[in-house]
Amino acid sequence: MIRLWTDGCCLKAPGRLDGPGGWALVVEEDGEVIHTEVEGHDLTTPLRMELHGVIAALRYARGRRLEVCCDAKVVVDCVMEGHVQRWKHRNWTKAPGGEEEVPLWRRIEELLYGSLTTLTWVRGHSGLPFNELADELADVAARGARTATRWDRRPFPEVVAAAYAAGRYPGRLPAVQSTPE
Repeated sequence: MIRLWTDGCCLKAPGRLDGPGGWALVVEEDGEVIHTEVEGHDLTTPLRMELHGVIAALRYARGRRLEVCCDAKVVVDCVMEGHVQRWKHRNWTKAPGGEEEVPLWRRIEELLYGSLTTLTWVRGHSGLPFNELADELADVAARGARTATRWDRRPFPEVVAAAYAAGRYPGRLPAVQSTPE
């Protein structure tokens, strides 16, 4: 079974609504990581990063019957309870996050139209290994990566490799299969 795990983070300073952030997608099949994507942004919000992670998962799923596991309850509830459809019919008024997030909500709606993919809420920081890995990758992206990076059965950043070596994640670290893009 294939599951897609997403997470987003924002390293905002106290009293600020935005700061550097990152999102991550971890694709897991039968307990093994088979694909990841991360991206860092210089100035963003936590909601934007969560939305970007879900968009990456939906693009990867391409309408297949897959489960996207997300720890952002607001995103999962808005999608699964039909709020996104209502916002669309009301010309995207009252969508969470304001005007800057509307294109992200629209993209989610487009990717989900006719899709068999479902979103499932998972409690963040509760020891679910692939959610923890997505969290760690999003944090790595927020702290340094400012461009999209894909690891597809390729070496992970040093911090994630160390976490695998310490036994924090199940399975084995994906091996190098081809040259980086």
